[in-house]
Amino acid sequence: MSLTGVFGEIIGAIVGLYVVNSIPSWHLSFITDAYLLYLPYANTAIIGACVVRMLMHLSPWYRLQMLFEGLFQIIGIFSLYMLLTVFPFDFGSINKIEINSLLRFGFNIAIVALFLALLVTCFQMLRGKAS
Repeated sequence: MSLTGVFGEIIGAIVGLYVVNSIPSWHLSFITDAYLLYLPYANTAIIGACVVRMLMHLSPWYRLQMLFEGLFQIIGIFSLYMLLTVFPFDFGSINKIEINSLLRFGFNIAIVALFLALLVTCFQMLRGKAS
């Protein structure tokens, strides 16, 4: 049981929610109006991840910790998928490099990596704690 981990998750979620919700007021040229469509998903993912990570810190059993780790990874996959679906970015002003395509490719790679991590977590949960 790690209370410092729980407090760290709460502080991280508060900072994350503040930053994510204040981005529209920054008037960045590459953030489109579609960002407001993604915002509820981002808020849900931050709060959900915070709750799951706190439960993981407080869990006394290894398999329950792995279950929460898997839920955390599913939240990450969902959040990245929604970010890729809404795609509230437009780097069209930079002509030399196709940044929009590179960013989409990077999000796809991150989704695949999180899915592979989820598979590893499932195997760890089924196998149990190694002695």
